[in-house]
Amino acid sequence: MKVLLDPLARTKLERLCDSKWPEEVGGELLGHRMNGQIIILDIFPIPNVSPTPRTNYKPYEAAKYFVPLVAKAAGLTRVGTFHSHPNGTIPSEKDMQGCPGFHLWVLHQRMGFHTFIAAQNYTHVQLEVLNEQYSIRKCMFRGDRFFLGDLWITEAGQILGDEETLTLLKAPPKSRLAYLTAVKLLGHSKRLELKKIAIALGVSVRTVRNWLRPLSNIIELGRGYLYLRRR
Repeated sequence: MKVLLDPLARTKLERLCDSKWPEEVGGELLGHRMNGQIIILDIFPIPNVSPTPRTNYKPYEAAKYFVPLVAKAAGLTRVGTFHSHPNGTIPSEKDMQGCPGFHLWVLHQRMGFHTFIAAQNYTHVQLEVLNEQYSIRKCMFRGDRFFLGDLWITEAGQILGDEETLTLLKAPPKSRLAYLTAVKLLGHSKRLELKKIAIALGVSVRTVRNWLRPLSNIIELGRGYLYLRRR
């Protein structure tokens, strides 16, 4: 079996690992299985809730409910899992036994340097990291921001922290829609008129305000305005 890693998925993996270094990160791999090959086209990162995140990865289980939704929206399927080793160590036998099916390890002893190791049912498989010119598809989310599962990551590598991520994961779908619309409209500002979000979504200002209330720990709703607490 051969594994192909798309350049956009590779970029997302590397930036995710660097953003949380020296802690371990992990999540789900999305793509296709065809002709005896696994093609990794995207990733869905899942926050690490281990009490020792520098040496262990324990996924936030509730986030897994969103994997099928994200995969379906992108026209992809779940092909495996991944996690990182920020100390650069090669997976041990115990580590491999805890990762059945297809799993990808990202080894990065320091930020900016990454090595990928793939295994199918505890047996190493050939991995080919594609260059941009051989990209299998153009991601529909290309542009100012990459859509990284339920995280937003800028081209500069800035990423929302775990608190924001978990808040968005727990929020109702309409709250998430209103927030992501606001992020898209904000640009470089930290304040946005609620009326602009309402116009973009085709609803009333009162409806937007009600949708955004569950996100009170990452935004502040003022009189007619939305303020981001952290960006």
